[in-house]
Amino acid sequence: MSSTPEGKVKLALKKMLKEEFPQVWTYWPVSNGMGAHGIPDLIMCAGGIFIGAEVKAAGKSVTLLQAHQLAAIEGSGGIALVLCGDDAVPALRTYLSCLHLPKTEERKCAKMVTMTQTEYDA
Repeated sequence: MSSTPEGKVKLALKKMLKEEFPQVWTYWPVSNGMGAHGIPDLIMCAGGIFIGAEVKAAGKSVTLLQAHQLAAIEGSGGIALVLCGDDAVPALRTYLSCLHLPKTEERKCAKMVTMTQTEYDA
């Protein structure tokens, strides 16, 4: 992945997220020609906020399909970001820092409740 300019940006973002924001849930969908097109490269949940981020190499733009999906995320109350080139890591770091997320060790652990199928159906 890191052999392309976009791959290098993605690798830098993954490193920053792992080291500085381990409390942020992340998912990096892999496009294999199946499923919906234009899904953002990075899906996150940070402090209960849904974030979709399209990652681009410097000077590149989102496609029409990507713009459509980002607009749909915003339209449903989520946050849509386009993270480009050398500005990607500092931009995401600044955005996540502004959310004042609790550190992983500071979070109160919620007791996980397992529902039975009967309880779920009710």
